[in-house]
Amino acid sequence: MNGVIVYDSYYGNTGQVAEALAEELRALGNVVTVVNLHKQRLDPSKPPVAGADFLGVGGPTRIKNMSRRARSFAKKLDPAKLGDIRAFCFDTWGPLDEDPAKNGEDNQWLFPGGGAKTRDELAGAGFAVYPVVLRCLVTGMKGPLAEDALDSARQFARRFAADELS
Repeated sequence: MNGVIVYDSYYGNTGQVAEALAEELRALGNVVTVVNLHKQRLDPSKPPVAGADFLGVGGPTRIKNMSRRARSFAKKLDPAKLGDIRAFCFDTWGPLDEDPAKNGEDNQWLFPGGGAKTRDELAGAGFAVYPVVLRCLVTGMKGPLAEDALDSARQFARRFAADELS
């Protein structure tokens, strides 16, 4: 199957997650194009998105939402033009507060996160969206990713492929 992973990244952390997802999906026999929206503009009605079997959309969670570029790209997606494309969402988030009490799921700045909001927006627009969102913690303001983040991305890619691409 052909897929596209589109992401925005400020410090490279979300890019590392996108590449880990792509590597694992390629290892499973898929052809995957990775596009960094920070460096390249992309018309979602044209290849490589148009004609793809699956699409990943990711970016850092910034002020409760996915980054501006990723959010803008997602809003331009039209299910009528993309057919039965299967979509998934992912985000990077953090860093955590030194006070663990401030890191709970009631923290509106961290949860549900940009990936979940983008998933809900895509589902609301009529896309078949994978219900699970990959969230990878960034331990400092500019990184690095948490130690298990890339392994989590690879596991997520295997689950997505087994559930959606089989």
